[in-house]
Amino acid sequence: MNIERIIGSSLRMIKDSPRTVLPQFINWIPVLLFFAIVIQFVRNLEALGIDATVMDETMIESSMPILFDAVRLYMPLVFLVCVILVFTSSFVQACYPELARQYVYGKKIDLTKAFELSGVRFLNLIATNIVLGLIIFALSILLFVPIIITPYFVIVSIIGLLILLAYTVPLSMVLLPVVVLEKQSIVGAIKRSYEITKNNKFNAWILFIMVFLLLMVYNGIVSLLIFVLTEPLGMYTFIIDMFAAIFSFTFSLFVYTFFYFDILKEKKK
Repeated sequence: MNIERIIGSSLRMIKDSPRTVLPQFINWIPVLLFFAIVIQFVRNLEALGIDATVMDETMIESSMPILFDAVRLYMPLVFLVCVILVFTSSFVQACYPELARQYVYGKKIDLTKAFELSGVRFLNLIATNIVLGLIIFALSILLFVPIIITPYFVIVSIIGLLILLAYTVPLSMVLLPVVVLEKQSIVGAIKRSYEITKNNKFNAWILFIMVFLLLMVYNGIVSLLIFVLTEPLGMYTFIIDMFAAIFSFTFSLFVYTFFYFDILKEKKK
């Protein structure tokens, strides 16, 4: 695995084709809807004589019935926004394997084609992630069963969880391009992802840690910038934060997709 090539290709992809970040703006739809709900919720509280900005513990206790009714009223809307976010984020993610494939094979970046393929495959991506999540959850529960029998098995359970983590993180890193580009079924995508990463778990973890550290530094710099600009710009620093998040999400998706292509390239040698 060539980490420098994978990370470098991801950065060049964004630098040479800035329009590849455009799909990320689709995720702004549920985010803006959520903030619209929050604003309306605060306005409703104000109409009921409750100022959410100056509430103390005593006021919260006295207003609890009103707050409970108001929250219950808005919970279906919040749930709907969460559902929309699942669909939009999956659709956005499913665009990037095709964009990376175009770059790898020296083709012109075609967002329309990426959107078309995403529209066909993003539901499969949602289903596959749900199934994989349920499998991981079930295995995690089973690994804690020995602790119920006797606390002496806690070490066995921890080791089992670490082994599960060692396999699932690399698998999830290539699951996206497998579902989108290879058009595998739900079970087939999980099996294929395991096959690809079976002999590349160590490389996958090295890349995962590298990306984590790079984004930690990047997000730290962004947070410092926002802290400095909070006083002159106020709430508008939120926009800077959202634009910064767009880059980090795009970078991560490209890195893991290029990792997938790097493994396939090595297998062909």
